Amino acid sequence: MACPLASERIWTDKHQYNAAERKYYESLSKGAGNAGGCTLVSEIAKARQHIKDSLERMDGIAALASTPGAELLDRLATVEKENSSLRETVKKLENLVISLTSRVSNLEGGKGPVSAPTKAAPKPALIAKSSIILEVKPWDDETDMKELEQGVRKIEMDGLIWGAAKLVPVGYGINKLQICCVIEDDKVSVDELQEKIQEDEDHVQSVDIAAFNKI
Repeated sequence: MACPLASERIWTDKHQYNAAERKYYESLSKGAGNAGGCTLVSEIAKARQHIKDSLERMDGIAALASTPGAELLDRLATVEKENSSLRETVKKLENLVISLTSRVSNLEGGKGPVSAPTKAAPKPALIAKSSIILEVKPWDDETDMKELEQGVRKIEMDGLIWGAAKLVPVGYGINKLQICCVIEDDKVSVDELQEKIQEDEDHVQSVDIAAFNKI
């Protein structure tokens, strides 16, 4: 009777393969670790180089800021030249003023600077005025001429001044009132004044202008 294990293949060297596989994975693991270490070292080197480059750029900027450009130097030189010229001009003007002051003082006998002439006060504007003689006629000989004159003089207007008055015979025992007044032309209208006098219908028949003269 044949033995059943005679036809089976037995893996008698399996431990050798296991050892070889373990060494293989260990070698892979070591290789991965070395690769990670190289990557970290590379990143650190890059960071150091970046910091170094940044510091060098900052030093360059500081050097540029502390050194003025050629254009700025030219402008400063121009301004300094203009200031020097201006100072010389001011000095000349000061000397000229001192010289002129001395000459004026000598001409005026040492009385000092001449005062400016005083301007005359402006003349007041002329007011146009007129002198008028009015003739006020009554209705008849029974009209009270005193009341008529009082009524005329009661009229008040800005720019109106009443003057002397007298009675002048007309005829048939009738007298008319001649009364003088002075008016400011811009304030009093002669027509308006006549209308106001004629409003006294109980005493006044008519009003005429006997004389009109500009003052």
